[in-house]
Amino acid sequence: MAVSPRRRREPLQARSRETVERILAAAAELILEEGVDAATTTAVAARAGVGPSSLYRFFSDRDALFALLLEGEVREIERVARATEDAWELRSVRDYVQRMIEMFLEYHERRPLFVRLWFGGRVSPAVTAIAQAGNMALAERARERLVAAGVVAEDSPREVALLAVEVGDRILELAFRGRRRADRRIIAEGTEMLIAYLEATAARRAR
Repeated sequence: MAVSPRRRREPLQARSRETVERILAAAAELILEEGVDAATTTAVAARAGVGPSSLYRFFSDRDALFALLLEGEVREIERVARATEDAWELRSVRDYVQRMIEMFLEYHERRPLFVRLWFGGRVSPAVTAIAQAGNMALAERARERLVAAGVVAEDSPREVALLAVEVGDRILELAFRGRRRADRRIIAEGTEMLIAYLEATAARRAR
């Protein structure tokens, strides 16, 4: 990822590392219990049992705290996605979209902290930057895999893949809005919409 959290200092001593872990755990608990708006630096410090000055020793602001939490989640979802995608033998656009949506759906339902941060944390510029960078990387990887599989033309515009990824992101956001488990009807309709767009684009390029 090109974006990195704005940490004031790296925790070198064991006591400092333990303090940072307590702060991160407290932030995660508040986000899961009450949402990102509740995870103010004051509330996080209180939940972690540290003074605000201790929190600010390691994190310049709440954005830095959110970004560090999200970067760990993004590294994990990228690891899972790459390992899963490597095992696929792609036959069509439909095949790819259905597999991708199902993979991300399953991951989102297992990682509620990721869902809260990824969708609710974009009040933070740092979180927004991480989300945008992640979507751009996924779009480029998706295009490369589809071209390599012969599913789309080699001259397929990068903007098509990026648009599809961003729309897929919004479909998942809507499906999880106010829910721990996604609304399957939204997922099904959104999947068909994405497939129709990508198939139509591929057909236009083939003519």
